[in-house]
Amino acid sequence: MGIGSTLVSSEELAVDDNKEHAWMTVYANDRDVIEDLLYRSLKTLWSNCTDVIAIFSQNHAGEEFCAQKVWDALVTAFPLNHKRMQTVLLDREFSRLMAWMATPRLTSIPT
Repeated sequence: MGIGSTLVSSEELAVDDNKEHAWMTVYANDRDVIEDLLYRSLKTLWSNCTDVIAIFSQNHAGEEFCAQKVWDALVTAFPLNHKRMQTVLLDREFSRLMAWMATPRLTSIPT
């Protein structure tokens, strides 16, 4: 769906569409939950960037394909080679790394 479909061949897109259709037949209600979770994660990830306020104001949680619409708009406005997109994604990964490093870990096996 959307801009992502331009990144794959028509054969790959047909396979993906068939898989998605089969999944939606079984888990249609779960798709809404996943969309909502992804939407909220994207909103949190981009919360420090005022340039995306318009994107989130046009697409609201709870509307159909909200996360997909937001992601397509973000990738259009900030392609993966755009400095802001790289900064946001790197910031997220460094935050995860720092959180992992701050977590106490078992240094020896208890006896």
